Amino acid sequence: MREGARWDLRVFGLATREFNHFIELDEGVLANALRLLGPCFRRPWRPVEFALYGVYRLWGMLRFMAATLCNPREWVEFFARPLKVIIHRFMGPGELQTELGRQRQEACVLK
Repeated sequence: MREGARWDLRVFGLATREFNHFIELDEGVLANALRLLGPCFRRPWRPVEFALYGVYRLWGMLRFMAATLCNPREWVEFFARPLKVIIHRFMGPGELQTELGRQRQEACVLK
């Protein structure tokens, strides 16, 4: 999200609130996709807003890329910053009492 961008905050806040509890890593892609359709039917304007937001961000990126490619002096300062997205499934009290759960907790970087 860009600092100070209200639409970024709105879209990511909505996506987190409405969709994050529907994803189950142990199930397949199809089951998760079907589960995600529920909120889309209850609020059919949300996918439209998300699509418009995607087009808006893509348009901004295209303008930036065109400006950068058309100005070779900018190439020197161009760098790529890697992004890693991790979805972490937190453990419940029952899992923490098992040997595997204790090993996972010891190996976890989110302590």
